[in-house]
Amino acid sequence: MSAAELPAGVKIEVEFKPDGRITGSGGCNRFFGGYAVSGNHIKIGPLASTRKGCPGLIKLEATFFATLQAASSFAQTDTTLILFDASGDKLAQFVRAEQR
Repeated sequence: MSAAELPAGVKIEVEFKPDGRITGSGGCNRFFGGYAVSGNHIKIGPLASTRKGCPGLIKLEATFFATLQAASSFAQTDTTLILFDASGDKLAQFVRAEQR
């Protein structure tokens, strides 16, 4: 899924909290769960989410949540986080938002 595939006005957000919780928005529904890091390995999930009906976004969100939970390792810089699956294939890339 690329940013070009997101419908206009849809914003996906992810926040990795220092206490091992992950929260965010899949474009319609808020999600939450846990994550654990060991070196450059990461385990995300299980994830749960609110269940608002958002026509045209349900499949996109399901794919996004599955992508997060498929992550096995990561690489990061000051502004970018890249998630990889168990085979080392790139799953997703996130850019740090400006601090609020």
